[in-house]
Amino acid sequence: MSFRSVAARLFKRLELRDKRALIIGCGVLAATALLMLLESLWQSHVNMNREISDRKTDLEWIGQQVPIVTSLQTSCNRKAQDRMAQRALLTMLIRRNQLQLDRVDFGERSIELTVSSGNSNDILRLVEQLACEGLILTELDIEKVSKPAESHDYQADLALISET
Repeated sequence: MSFRSVAARLFKRLELRDKRALIIGCGVLAATALLMLLESLWQSHVNMNREISDRKTDLEWIGQQVPIVTSLQTSCNRKAQDRMAQRALLTMLIRRNQLQLDRVDFGERSIELTVSSGNSNDILRLVEQLACEGLILTELDIEKVSKPAESHDYQADLALISET
């Protein structure tokens, strides 16, 4: 005897109202299972749409940052180094930034110099321009000088090496 034949025989013995209750119960059970399946599919759909929306928002934000990143790129042009010697280049950059050159020592590939300024940002601007000209900063020491008689409040010791 198979399960199917036993179930059919038991079903035939039931009263009409019991048969109806069993059929309705099976229908409710099937509807509940179908509803649970559809609800989980719908929740997955909602989650995926939320994720897509978040990704689109991120992509738009990144797109808005492109001009900012582009403006942060350096505008180094290394034409000055090609046209002049390192001594002349240093002199030009120090004068351009209105710094006072206190000491300069040229080695085979290295340069050590000491400059003074009334503003530490001028010293940092010099460092940026030196980097644009192909000189690599290996050491930087900026100190506030407390000499009331002098107009230059900051003194910096720089050690540079040439890229070439």
